[in-house]
Amino acid sequence: MKTITLCEKDDLEQLPRRVKKAVKAIIIAGDKIGMIRFDKDNLYDLPGGGIEDGETINEALIREIKEEAGATVKPLSIKKFESGEYILIYKDSSSNEIIERHFSCYFCNIEDEYTKPNLTEYEISTNQQFVFVSMDEAIAANEWHIKQGLHWIENPTNILKLLLR
Repeated sequence: MKTITLCEKDDLEQLPRRVKKAVKAIIIAGDKIGMIRFDKDNLYDLPGGGIEDGETINEALIREIKEEAGATVKPLSIKKFESGEYILIYKDSSSNEIIERHFSCYFCNIEDEYTKPNLTEYEISTNQQFVFVSMDEAIAANEWHIKQGLHWIENPTNILKLLLR
């Protein structure tokens, strides 16, 4: 399991730490994959997000895809991608604590009809859109950002590379 740490060593040692679990969706349609495109920066992430208290993995995946993509997941299609686990460790400046976010990826299919996504203010401000894109195109765009020092995008990019194998 790959871990990326995006905070200072002193913060890691001194600040309280909270573990959060999250899910990411792998939605394949033909030779393309469903991704969240940050239009402002032209980078791509897998759709998904945090698992809320009392929520199952499937419930979180279904909710997140509805919120971010406006799409309905077919519940019986959800299957874990065993190689698709990673950890992102970062400092949350609003709570002044270290967040250790454990991501798990799941294959799933969606219905053909879409509704309007229910995006947060941050998602709107970064012009996030659910799009189908070739994996090669998403990898190329993300690798440019990684070279510029945007390391949080490494893990989703690595998942795309694993899928191409």
